[in-house]
Amino acid sequence: MTQNNVPSRQIATIPTGRYFSYNCPQGFAGNFKHGWAGQGVTLFEISVRTHDTNTYYDLSVINGFNVPMKVYAPDGTKIQALNSQAPDAYLYPTDDTKTHGLRGDGKFVIVFE
Repeated sequence: MTQNNVPSRQIATIPTGRYFSYNCPQGFAGNFKHGWAGQGVTLFEISVRTHDTNTYYDLSVINGFNVPMKVYAPDGTKIQALNSQAPDAYLYPTDDTKTHGLRGDGKFVIVFE
């Protein structure tokens, strides 16, 4: 996990077939990834009520792709990055149609495949 303007830190090592739960506080803006420094990684990026009462999120493969990822949002939206050209993910920095938002916050499920 990386929170914006804070050094990266590992919050969990999740064995195959297991899960981990993490609560992002109001004002959190950062990303979740499978892997660490030195390689391009698939990112789930999220901002929880940072500028208003909404939560904004997206997937990004701008800096690389290392593992397929699916995200299930609290409102039922599903986005996925199954390869380096994933239509649901940011492919370049101004690919802004890929940002999703929802009122408030809630439980997101992130699946690394």
